[in-house]
Amino acid sequence: MNIDPERNVTIILPFSMIMALVQAKPILSMFSDEDEVKQIIRIIDALQASAMEYIRQEDGEVLDYLAGDTKSDDFDLLDDQSESDDEFNGEK
Repeated sequence: MNIDPERNVTIILPFSMIMALVQAKPILSMFSDEDEVKQIIRIIDALQASAMEYIRQEDGEVLDYLAGDTKSDDFDLLDDQSESDDEFNGEK
């Protein structure tokens, strides 16, 4: 099977596994003169950055919901409906 190496995939890992990889970076750094090891360190950095961004987004969405943010997509349909009802009744 030929798979495009540029294809994005979604992987679900416990954050503890990502942190275990981050903790292994100092050991890998001892062999950083090898191109393969440099690539592995870049992959670990990308995994960590991606995981942190995902967590920030999730926490932000939860905090917005708990704060009662009525500008979310869930409430847009209700707002659009009331505006169209007003226009139908000749109000603006």
